Amino acid sequence: VTVHSHFCILNVYVPCRGGEEKMKFLNTLHETMHRIRQQYAPKPLIVVGDLNMAPNPTTDRHWSFRSIPLPTIQTTTTSTTWESDLKRHWPTIQQMLSTKQAISVQTK
Repeated sequence: VTVHSHFCILNVYVPCRGGEEKMKFLNTLHETMHRIRQQYAPKPLIVVGDLNMAPNPTTDRHWSFRSIPLPTIQTTTTSTTWESDLKRHWPTIQQMLSTKQAISVQTK
């Protein structure tokens, strides 16, 4: 968990296993998220990472082509709405990320 001035980020890796083991992990993750929300309220919690979930394995598996080319977006003059928003808010995002505070949490 990293705690920033305006939000918290929980970076997770969900094991690729299926069945009971995965459900046990997801239940523990849910409990951890609940504890973090209570501890750092009213800051929103953003969950990121490799969730290993692919509802449609033929189309929802490879994300390498979906990276965000920040240098290109910052210099382009024709942007989509999300690119314009990112360009406008990027300095604020960078400032918020620089205020991070790492907190070690162990789940079992």
